[in-house]
Amino acid sequence: MSISTGELNIRGKGTTFLELSGDELGAFNVGVPPSAEQQTIAAFLDRETGKIDALVAEQQRLVELLAEKRQAVISHAVTKGLNPNAPMKKSGIEWLGEVPKHWIIAPLGYLAATIQTGPFGSQLHSADYVEGETPVINPSNIQDGKLVADWSCTVTQEIVARLAQHKLKVGDIVFGRRGEMGRCAMVTENEIDWLCGTGGLNVRLSNRAMPEFVSIYLGTSYVRELLKLESVGSTMDNLNTQILSRVSVPLPPLDEQQAIVTFLDNEIAKFDTLTTEANRAISLLQERRSALISAAVTGKIDVRNT
Repeated sequence: MSISTGELNIRGKGTTFLELSGDELGAFNVGVPPSAEQQTIAAFLDRETGKIDALVAEQQRLVELLAEKRQAVISHAVTKGLNPNAPMKKSGIEWLGEVPKHWIIAPLGYLAATIQTGPFGSQLHSADYVEGETPVINPSNIQDGKLVADWSCTVTQEIVARLAQHKLKVGDIVFGRRGEMGRCAMVTENEIDWLCGTGGLNVRLSNRAMPEFVSIYLGTSYVRELLKLESVGSTMDNLNTQILSRVSVPLPPLDEQQAIVTFLDNEIAKFDTLTTEANRAISLLQERRSALISAAVTGKIDVRNT
């Protein structure tokens, strides 16, 4: 199959996408074994691809379980702490339940030095974008808890200087304020002086809390669901500074925040390694499946006695 696909691609015409005419497809030669051998090949492939598909399904389920466990470990650490014997108290928030007795519950607005919406549309136009300059962070640039630049969507230093109040600093937590609620990421040294875009909200914390701890908490499923319920907008969810300011944050002392962050860095790295290995196994199995089909239907392996 893969050889046939390659040959069809050669015959395809077009600059944006390949197109094959009916005549060219009709003239394409296909090797056809006797009927009995076709049935043997089909039975062989049904059996063997079924085995591979079952292994792929197992690995996909493993990826799902790792994601669930990863989120559970994160959520437990940032809402219950690391000491299973710590005295607990009611948080007063139904979805949060109990928290360690020595923690405080504070609204994000109390912990933040500023919560600022990105520049208005009138301040930053699509015509301002160039390639290869300073990245602008909008919701699409916040992916899996990281800021990912689109180097075709950047602005010149002149515009950065004009919009200096929207420049990002290490420790800032950037939210997408449109579409998928709760999408956020913390600014690292790699993203210093990038620009918060029109579709973003930037939270800059005071010294009362560690940005690493707060950003992990704000990325939990608890907060995502809360923001989804609280967000406004008739056709699309829309986040604003008032909604973010009201989000309750369970906060341990600074040294405990650091301990939790260190613990989660190690645990998340383990989960991510296992997930990468599982995805690699899926990729190899899928390659094996395609190669097996190609070899069987082109006669490169003899399946008559299998």
